[in-house]
Amino acid sequence: MFKKSNEQSMKNIRGVNTPRSNRSLHSNNENILLTEEEIREYFKLVEYEKMLDQELSNLRMEETEFRSTQETMDLLHKYNDIKDVTQMVLGAIAVANKTTIRNLYKQYDLSLEED
Repeated sequence: MFKKSNEQSMKNIRGVNTPRSNRSLHSNNENILLTEEEIREYFKLVEYEKMLDQELSNLRMEETEFRSTQETMDLLHKYNDIKDVTQMVLGAIAVANKTTIRNLYKQYDLSLEED
């Protein structure tokens, strides 16, 4: 992002000739002057970094929500499996006692309505 095409461009940093590897806003308590274009690019990148941080934060929140939704779905599947097995057991008891499942619900004080 801060690359210059030739060495002459390095000398245009408001009179300060510094090696590329040491260029920064502050280095060893010594101010390094940047061109206006480099300053604009720097602040543009700072804003971009803020935007990316916010996007990352949003994605992490979505991941947490997805994980919670997935856990809820898994629990509902387990609940339905248990309910299905319970219905089969009640059916077997009804057959063994020569009665209906409805009568077993009344006998065991179970709700006939879906919860």
